[in-house]
Amino acid sequence: MQNKYEVIGVVGEGAYGIVYKCRSKETGEFVAIKEFKRLGSELEIKTMKRELRMLQLLQHENIVDFKEAFKRKGTLYLVFEYVDRNLLELLEQTPKGLEPQTIKKLIYQLCKAIKYLHSQDVIHRDIKPENILVDNNLNLKLCDFGLARKAYKGQKNLTDYVATRWYRAPELIINGGNYDNAIDYWAIGCLMGELSDGNPLFPGEDEIDQLFCIEKILGNLTKEQFIAFNNNPNFNGKSCPKVEKFQTLEKRYLGIINNVGISFMKGCLELDPHKRLNDNNVFNHPYFNDMRRVSIDHRKKNDNIIDYKINENQHNNQEDLIHKKEETKIKLKIKNINDKNKNEENEKKENINNSNKINNKTKKIINIKNHINDENTEKKQNNQNIHNIHNNNKTTNNFQMINIKIMNNKENKTEREERNKKKDKIKVNYSMKNDINSTKKNKKVTKDEIFNDQIKMHATQNHFKPFRNVLNRKDDIYNFEINTNFKSKSNNPIKNSKTNNPNKKKKIKIKHEKKNN
Repeated sequence: MQNKYEVIGVVGEGAYGIVYKCRSKETGEFVAIKEFKRLGSELEIKTMKRELRMLQLLQHENIVDFKEAFKRKGTLYLVFEYVDRNLLELLEQTPKGLEPQTIKKLIYQLCKAIKYLHSQDVIHRDIKPENILVDNNLNLKLCDFGLARKAYKGQKNLTDYVATRWYRAPELIINGGNYDNAIDYWAIGCLMGELSDGNPLFPGEDEIDQLFCIEKILGNLTKEQFIAFNNNPNFNGKSCPKVEKFQTLEKRYLGIINNVGISFMKGCLELDPHKRLNDNNVFNHPYFNDMRRVSIDHRKKNDNIIDYKINENQHNNQEDLIHKKEETKIKLKIKNINDKNKNEENEKKENINNSNKINNKTKKIINIKNHINDENTEKKQNNQNIHNIHNNNKTTNNFQMINIKIMNNKENKTEREERNKKKDKIKVNYSMKNDINSTKKNKKVTKDEIFNDQIKMHATQNHFKPFRNVLNRKDDIYNFEINTNFKSKSNNPIKNSKTNNPNKKKKIKIKHEKKNN
């Protein structure tokens, strides 16, 4: 409890628990928390469960607002709205009683709460000043539903030991469990008398004394009640009290309550429960005429009196219908507002989703464009690289071509030089041959001259064998020179002859030698 609420002080203590005044740490709101004592008996457990069940069921403007329930270490806590004080504390402040108009206002609100309970088939069974809360504006709240229970018409054998003795109806004392919701109106009559002069109306010390206090003011019990008293085993050996002279309500509250108020009290305090005021006729009593006349218009600040403005012919049921209609209208408005808010939220979510989808699409498109651009840039780079490589290859090829040309030029020069040399050699050879042939034609040449010429010729061409070999064969030199010296056509008949027969070649050779000789 201390984790969520701050305890300020103890408000009250009862048979089943303690009531604390607390402050909520989250909202700062004042609340009343009822702590149940450690429960051992079945009766205590029943009362706890009954009160919790009733509080969850009931909702009315004149019933205390139940907020929540929780457990801590096996102890049950009930959280209620906090109200400044109860009627008992109000009576202690004004021991001679309250003003008649204030009493009427409080009784009117209490009757509304009781009528609501009875419409829910609930009997409170413990109406007393301690269980009625009042704020500074005299707004009444009924509380403490520990003895309340569901009771349907004609139901019997209810619990007899209920309600505080001073506010207990005679049928509760005599008939045991045979009673109905009329016992709540009896308690209202007792409470009205106590609020008027500050003293309890029937302050009995025990059950017999309680019956005697009732008879002193209202007269003797009915015959049915006498019979029920005698048949009740709880009163064996006891006699029902009888009063010859009794004090009336008029004498008791002379000058305090007017005749209309006394009439209302008598209606609530009828000894016969069937003749008592009930939910159907209580608001039709003249005592509430001025309360029915007007609806709540404004509150007077000085004397805290509420003015009501309603037509005289309207019944309280019409008030309830009006309230229900207003509540339904308010609920419909709230639903419409909530639906609008939900629709707006859904539209916002849809817009956000659509924008996200569009953003995703644009992102995809941008990514595709970037990818295409990257590919294009890569292609361009590749093309540039290829172009550069091609240019480099061209340059290298050009350099190579230049080098090849240079080399070719060099080779061509060398080749040309060699060719020129060869040509020169060939010219020399041809010139020498021509000289030899001319000499042969013009004059006869000696062998020595021919030999010398042959040496010169072969010295230039380097085609012949070493010189020593030539010297050894001077006689055959001319013959040799004719046979081997030239590649071109010679005067050698052997070479010029087309015969392949070796014998013919020999014959030709011999003839040639003879001619030369």
